[in-house]
Amino acid sequence: MAVSSMDTMEQVQKCILETGFSACEIKDISPNVLKAKKRIHIISLLAYPFAKLGYYLRILTKREHESMILGIYAKRSYQQRLTIYGTVTARK
Repeated sequence: MAVSSMDTMEQVQKCILETGFSACEIKDISPNVLKAKKRIHIISLLAYPFAKLGYYLRILTKREHESMILGIYAKRSYQQRLTIYGTVTARK
């Protein structure tokens, strides 16, 4: 299930144009990011047991532990189209 409060690419473009820019182009670069997401996912899955142990032994902070969990879900969020990566070019 997608988060309903997140803006679509069209809504972002409309907002940029409404703030005074004369031209705006948004390019979806998500497919280019997928290979890195897959690597992060695999590394996070392999390292998670050690991260959990490090967190309980107070070697890792809560933020470091949560970063590992985010790495596991990064690939899933892209596959379910919950995350889109893009570049924005606008002219004033």
